[in-house]
Amino acid sequence: MRDSSIGYIYCVGGGVSGGDLTDDVYYAHLSASGGLASGWTSTTVYPFATTLQSCAIDSNLNYIYCIGGTADASFPETPDNAEEFAPVSSSGVGTWTGGDFVTLISGQSCSVSSGYIYCVGGFELPEGAGEFTQPVPSQAVYYAATSTSGLEWAATTNYPTDIGSSSCGVSGGYVYCVGGETSLGTFTNNVYYAAATSSGVGTWDSTSSYNSGQEGVELLSCGISAGTMVCVGGLA
Repeated sequence: MRDSSIGYIYCVGGGVSGGDLTDDVYYAHLSASGGLASGWTSTTVYPFATTLQSCAIDSNLNYIYCIGGTADASFPETPDNAEEFAPVSSSGVGTWTGGDFVTLISGQSCSVSSGYIYCVGGFELPEGAGEFTQPVPSQAVYYAATSTSGLEWAATTNYPTDIGSSSCGVSGGYVYCVGGETSLGTFTNNVYYAAATSSGVGTWDSTSSYNSGQEGVELLSCGISAGTMVCVGGLA
């Protein structure tokens, strides 16, 4: 995640070669031309090895928040309810503090704007699921006021469809979500947006579909800067 207020990018956890997960965290200084002004430097490790979590930075507080994910490298993965947050600076990431998200979730998409964090969709276990059950996409959307002492979550307007591994960003008081997995193995190019306020997320509306060149895409990475949304990569 990028902290535009201090000009650094932070990368947390993920999968590594051999199918293992990592707790490594790295950061780098961004240059004015858009590249990196320095090489990557390791910083405070995440509290556990993880992947499919969603991290977002509050540039006013200079705090990073990482929600959900899975610490399970096997398939099907077991989502968790992790909520970890830490200060960020030009010296890296500080001490992580743990909390609990409202549900077991992985592959959701969280973004921060104007002192609030919004988390959309993700994969959760079906009600009454037993061992080795595949998580399924969810419509749930949650939000919370950001702080340096933890997050108090509330449910808000559901996404129009079940969705996991979409990519969302906030700009101009609206949250925009691109692509994702609507059911197991079924991807979409749909793009939805809704007002994002201190009261939660408003009514979702559709807009121009993403041009992935395929029937759909998930696990892409989108960011918004100066009113322009840019999306990179993904699984089609």
